Amino acid sequence: MVAIAFDRYFCICHSLKNIMNRRRAKVIIIILVFFAAGLGTITCLTHGVYRLKLSNETVLTNLSRPTRVGNDSRLSDLTSRISVDCQADNLTDTMFSAPCKEFSEYYNTAVTLKKDGLQDISDAIQRQRQYDDQILSTDDLQLYMNFSQFVERTVTSYSIEYIGKCNPSEVLLSRRFRYIYQKIYAFLFLVDFCVVFVLYVLIYRFLVTRRIKRQRSRSLRSISTAHPASTDNSTLETRFLTEMPCPSPSPVVVAAAAAVAAASSSSGSMRRAAMRHKVPPKERLLMANIRTAAMLFVVTVVFIVVFLPAWLTAMGFLPTNKIVFYSYFLYNVVNPFIYAFMNPMFKKELQKMLSLRKRVIRPRCFWDSDVQASY
Repeated sequence: MVAIAFDRYFCICHSLKNIMNRRRAKVIIIILVFFAAGLGTITCLTHGVYRLKLSNETVLTNLSRPTRVGNDSRLSDLTSRISVDCQADNLTDTMFSAPCKEFSEYYNTAVTLKKDGLQDISDAIQRQRQYDDQILSTDDLQLYMNFSQFVERTVTSYSIEYIGKCNPSEVLLSRRFRYIYQKIYAFLFLVDFCVVFVLYVLIYRFLVTRRIKRQRSRSLRSISTAHPASTDNSTLETRFLTEMPCPSPSPVVVAAAAAVAAASSSSGSMRRAAMRHKVPPKERLLMANIRTAAMLFVVTVVFIVVFLPAWLTAMGFLPTNKIVFYSYFLYNVVNPFIYAFMNPMFKKELQKMLSLRKRVIRPRCFWDSDVQASY
């Protein structure tokens, strides 16, 4: 829609000879194709018929012997993580809470505190068993970690499950990536709407300004258009034939009326063709571009109107309603009618098809009904 709006703007308001050529048009089309394909590919990768299934399993770990943690050079990594800050003169539960909490948060474990030690530390602490028989001392204070025999830990596993329905999926791309991409995509829709609106406003402004200039030039030249004041020959001939008192229609009269009607229609088409030829080619091209721009403007307005509810629903501004959300499918239904009814040739053919008038008018006498009744 944005590319079409730019094309109509340059085609109507500016000359395409110095701005657009075949090579530039090909480059622009290729860029648009790759850009649209990229957006569509990312959307496809964030959806699918498979999903990640999360399962949690509780496992009992056997810790066979108690362990002391001490102040040794091999414990530099451990002590940097725990960051113990103890005071020797205040041996309370609060003193044990600080190192235990930091240790628990680092390994994501569940710890139970006691006055004489720490219990129920999960499997993460087992990774530090190479530091057995070492002492962590701060001002002659020692901390002993007594492991229980069995420790419960939760193991999280992921598996891919087939659901048979296309939904947002995290198999290839994460949920956070899909959330960020959705905001970017919605922002592009808003930017496109603003650009299209501005371009069509500029086109309308150009057309209004040009119409004012033409009206001023016509008023200065005071050109009078000639219209036929009398009725057509076909109408006079038909009235003459219908008012003739004749007992029955003659084949000669029917043929003459048909010839007159054909001549009048051909003369009218010739007059219209002559009027078209009087218009300069540049003016005819501009009028054709204006009609095309009007049609595409209607298409763009319909596109924005039918896609706006889905956009507002996706952004969370409207409550979720399937009928409102999928209303953008109306665009596929309305679009062909717009192109058809704004096409002059289609309207002419439709008028011919729906018209009940006959091309050749059969002359009728006043006494025709009386003659048929007498027969």
